[in-house]
Amino acid sequence: MSSDPDEGQPLSPEQAADIRARFDRGDGCRHCGGIHVRSCPRVRRLAFHPNGTLAEVEFWPDGRWSDASVIWPEELPGPAEEEPESGDDARRG
Repeated sequence: MSSDPDEGQPLSPEQAADIRARFDRGDGCRHCGGIHVRSCPRVRRLAFHPNGTLAEVEFWPDGRWSDASVIWPEELPGPAEEEPESGDDARRG
């Protein structure tokens, strides 16, 4: 069973548009480049200076971290792939 309640759930067109806008603004994770709800699964350990600034990031080795809870920009449906709204002429063929 997954520990992430949203994992595996398809995105609604509204959610996909919101996430696409976040990527367009450069809001992807600075450690993995994706978008996720919780802490970055690629990061194994963070170390901080006494003043609170980030001193060191230790990453899990490649292939040793699960990206199942990460949304990648290339996995988002494009506008043409999203379901048309009700009454939209795109449904007529």
